[in-house]
Amino acid sequence: SEGLTLDLYPGFGNINGNVYYDVNGNGVIDGPDTLMSDISIVLNDGTMNVDTTLSIGDGSYSFNNVLANPYEVLVDSTVLADSLKVINNLGAVELIGCDDEAFYDFLIGPNCEESTETLT
Repeated sequence: SEGLTLDLYPGFGNINGNVYYDVNGNGVIDGPDTLMSDISIVLNDGTMNVDTTLSIGDGSYSFNNVLANPYEVLVDSTVLADSLKVINNLGAVELIGCDDEAFYDFLIGPNCEESTETLT
């Protein structure tokens, strides 16, 4: 009898999330925070960026039909307005098997540098 040959294909899945603006400045995603659109999100496989997308009008973003692997999702801070900073950048997510879904939400706040200037 002949041996059985199986061709196994890697699974694919989706990575989804939202981008919030930290309205109350507490560093936590909560009720007062609002959703942000047009924020550039990067998908990185640990060695290189494999895709980029923008958050849409309702603040959501997604990477669809992504090969099942571990990834990092992050806000592309190089195109973020100087007045903003990412509070929780670099989310580690992993897709395992077929039709898996992973979620990661970002929080962005004002970029307020503390002044060390002394007034006399």
